[in-house]
Amino acid sequence: MKQLSAVLALIALSCTTLSAAEEATQNPSPAASRVHTILARHFDENPPVHFELAPSDKVPGRALVTNTYQAALTAFALQVDAEAGSQRPPQIEVFDSASRVGMISSIPRGLTLIIGIPHIVGKPIPAAKIAAAVWEDGSSFGPPEIVEQLVANRRATLAAYDLVVSVLQTAVKENWTPEQCADALEKQKTAPPVLSEIPRVAMPSEPNTTITSVQISLRSAHSPKPELIVKTVLGTLEQTREQLAASLPPDSQHKQADR
Repeated sequence: MKQLSAVLALIALSCTTLSAAEEATQNPSPAASRVHTILARHFDENPPVHFELAPSDKVPGRALVTNTYQAALTAFALQVDAEAGSQRPPQIEVFDSASRVGMISSIPRGLTLIIGIPHIVGKPIPAAKIAAAVWEDGSSFGPPEIVEQLVANRRATLAAYDLVVSVLQTAVKENWTPEQCADALEKQKTAPPVLSEIPRVAMPSEPNTTITSVQISLRSAHSPKPELIVKTVLGTLEQTREQLAASLPPDSQHKQADR
């Protein structure tokens, strides 16, 4: 649901024109990316990201995540303990601007993202902390298995974007209506996996999540020229797809390209 809302918000903003400065920030040059890779580091402890619970009367589970590192914070994993008396192990909530889960943009240095801690209404807010984090320059914090899962989630989302973009490209070539395109996407959905237990680190429901968000956009948009709706959605997804691909380590990008 978090990813669905974020992708819908992104598509809704697809007609907004970015300034040259904004484009440079969102689409760093290859040279800048190489510098970021060189400067990347792993924080074993005391990561440069501050987390604090800041409840309000209307939002008792309100929390603040502030980036104190020089590079923008692109993703983090929040560990949320089980409610008192429960035998359930702590769960990991994923927030990732690259794959549009929980946040639609990265957090620059000194800025704060307001989030909500999942909890049962009327019961105490469970303890929570930042378990892992990934920054724009490739720096990271947290156990390797959690950081690797964040990257794996991005790969899964990238594969879903490739699938949807392919269908939309065919729709543009054959001049499909938005409804025809949405129907074609429906055929690409897969059966959800059968899990014996809830995974500790949340995994995206791909490609179904991305497909559903695009279908909603296609069916809810209005234009005197329906073909423009498909082209607009396609253009937005292609741009987002490139940004997502750029967030992956070089070896991950190569693996995706070989598929």
